[in-house]
Amino acid sequence: MNHKLINAAAFCVVLSTVYLAAKEVWFFVEYRQAQAQLREEKLRAAMRDVLGDIK
Repeated sequence: MNHKLINAAAFCVVLSTVYLAAKEVWFFVEYRQAQAQLREEKLRAAMRDVLGDIK
């Protein structure tokens, strides 16, 4: 078999794996940011309930 073809196929496999891993990391970071924002909103709501409306 042609070695250049094998190298090109291996490169494509590695590239797609790196792309999928980066995509998973991006989704995880977005998820963590959304969770942090939700926690902050819940904390503000709880503080507002206890202390009243503070700016």
